[in-house]
Amino acid sequence: MIPIVNSDDQIVMFKNRDSVDPSTDIIRAASLILMDSNGKVLLARRSLNKKSEPGCWGEAVGGTVEGRETYLATLERETAEELGLQLPPTKLGPKTYTEGRPPYFTQWFLARTDIDINSLTLQAEEVDAVEWFTLQRLKSDSQENPEQFIAPIGTMVEIAEAFLSEPDTIAPPRAA
Repeated sequence: MIPIVNSDDQIVMFKNRDSVDPSTDIIRAASLILMDSNGKVLLARRSLNKKSEPGCWGEAVGGTVEGRETYLATLERETAEELGLQLPPTKLGPKTYTEGRPPYFTQWFLARTDIDINSLTLQAEEVDAVEWFTLQRLKSDSQENPEQFIAPIGTMVEIAEAFLSEPDTIAPPRAA
């Protein structure tokens, strides 16, 4: 069951995933921006089997909140499923709203890791590949070839840039 929320991100009901009305129902998602100690951002290329934005590059981990999960619990589950990785210590980022089909709130989280991407176990149904991008490359590639990136890639870049300008301290976030 997927929580359907109002414009204040308050749960108003639950629906089966296939019953969500993409024109009116607002859902929740959690997303992780992973950066290494050199400021590179880990991107994941969505599986070609995905309904939404197949084959596009996007955040390292992202997923729909299910049931009564918190945003953080969703991220922990999705990180293990999609990358075979235990969620590293995170910093709570901003919450954004996207006018998609369906519209959705995203709670962003940020983390640092210098993991070797060859050690990750990718979930084939969700992720085709992962790659480290410099922010400069990410900005230029997403501007030159926007069709190769998820729609909110600009938001992700802004959050990553803000993260780099802040102190390097990351503490476990409060439950969102």
